[in-house]
Amino acid sequence: MVFLERFGDTAIIKTDNVHAQEVGLMRRVMSVVLVLAAAPRLLVAQKAPDSTPPAAAWNERAIVWPAADTDGTKFVFLEGRNDIPGRTFSYAYFMPAGHWEHHWHSGEVRVFVMSGALRVSYGDKLDSASARTYPAGAFLYVPAGKPHTMGANVNTIIIGIATGPWKTHYEHAASSSEHHHH
Repeated sequence: MVFLERFGDTAIIKTDNVHAQEVGLMRRVMSVVLVLAAAPRLLVAQKAPDSTPPAAAWNERAIVWPAADTDGTKFVFLEGRNDIPGRTFSYAYFMPAGHWEHHWHSGEVRVFVMSGALRVSYGDKLDSASARTYPAGAFLYVPAGKPHTMGANVNTIIIGIATGPWKTHYEHAASSSEHHHH
């Protein structure tokens, strides 16, 4: 703060050094307070998990399978989860030779036949007789809610890509197992 003092006819301008020191200290304290107030948001932003999955590639040998279901099928998520709305996920599904099932999905799915030969027919009942064969390398689009029969005459691995939330609904099981995952 600046003061004007008079000594007779003379005016002297003085500063209050104590006040100036207090103002400087207050400014430094406020700067620190503002930085600390913003720091948690900056730290959270830096430590938040990256929503982009790491790069990955799969082939028959790279898939880590769980134990097979009682019908011989195996299912594993490759990345993501099927219960998160709006998030894409991928899975691998192994069907042993002779496996057939009838189901529909709550959402659309894109299927890549990695190995073997996938057989698919569309309709309201299990129909392996009119199933079309899709060899390894084929890529299929299956619309949401479209009942279909899926099976294999040879051991087959498919990769599915869908968006959550997503579920498979089994209408007629070709085996006694009703706990499929894909």
